[in-house]
Amino acid sequence: MYNFLVELKKIFSIIFFSLFLLTVISNTIIKIKKEKIKPYNFDLKTNDGKLSFLIFVFTDSWIFEVFRNIFFYKDNFLFKDLIPFYFVKTLSSFIFIFGFIIYIISLFDLNSEWVIGTDSKKVKKLVKSGAYSLTRNPMYIFFIIFYFSVFLLIGSIEMLIFFLSSCIIFYLMILNEEKELEEKFKNEYLDYKSKVKRFF
Repeated sequence: MYNFLVELKKIFSIIFFSLFLLTVISNTIIKIKKEKIKPYNFDLKTNDGKLSFLIFVFTDSWIFEVFRNIFFYKDNFLFKDLIPFYFVKTLSSFIFIFGFIIYIISLFDLNSEWVIGTDSKKVKKLVKSGAYSLTRNPMYIFFIIFYFSVFLLIGSIEMLIFFLSSCIIFYLMILNEEKELEEKFKNEYLDYKSKVKRFF
């Protein structure tokens, strides 16, 4: 029975991971081709460059760790003696679906204003409708939810570290973007900032 659950875990992990990668990568490729821009700025003399480099290293490390856990599974599920696996599997599925819905809605709300990386200077107008009328960072909320759902599904200490690290990195990105948006949109952004919370 436990071996069956391990295989089930692999299947769900692959589905989650593939769905995430296909959506994010396809949107990124479309954006790069449409606007002929570079996805990352690695100028380490700027905050954008430092954050972009950090994100690049973090993402590659996370992808490697996910594949390692999926295809070279070790008996490292943190909750196996505390919570039934089917409950964790179901919970992580619902959490991921909830976050994915937020992501899709956010993409539609942003439309052409969606930018890659941390450079908010490419934004032409301030989006305040849809999901952005409820929270200033619905896209980042999705990514945090996604990392959490993957941690629940894989359940390793490495994934816990990656999840906690992602929260710190996204928070730094948010602070950086807020500063840039404030400089670009001035009173319009300050007014929006006073009405809509950073998260909830």
